[in-house]
Amino acid sequence: MVYADSCLPANLEVQDSLGETILCQATAGGAVGYVGYSRWGWIGTGTLLQRDFFQQLAIQRHFGLMVDAARRMWVDGWYGRWHALSTMVLGCPEMPVFRDDQDAQPYFIGNTNTDELHERFCPWVRLMSERHKLRFADEATAFAAGFDGCGFCMREHHTR
Repeated sequence: MVYADSCLPANLEVQDSLGETILCQATAGGAVGYVGYSRWGWIGTGTLLQRDFFQQLAIQRHFGLMVDAARRMWVDGWYGRWHALSTMVLGCPEMPVFRDDQDAQPYFIGNTNTDELHERFCPWVRLMSERHKLRFADEATAFAAGFDGCGFCMREHHTR
């Protein structure tokens, strides 16, 4: 992912903006996600918005939600709203964000209180008590143990 705190790097009105160019070069060492201004950014506040975005790495593993959470902190007042609304996301906002190799390993979380199975990045997992969490390496093992898919993150397996 690339985050540019500068003016006009994600201006889609020009051919081959910096953000587009970086994404199109993904196979040659470019990026899979890009956040930058479609218009002008202001010194100081833009840096704070960027900081808030990267602080979301401690909480979230979802590219689009990281951007939205950082933006929501800045919607009060016209100055902050300018930054929040002129920041563009290029790339897939649904992309999961991994901090290291261990973070990228797929697994599922079963809630022993509700017998629901969740993908590890489901927002409901954060609300779950640690004593009710049961980790599964694959969903087949969890379904065999009697868990049902979460109605939010595993809707295709939700039967109850």
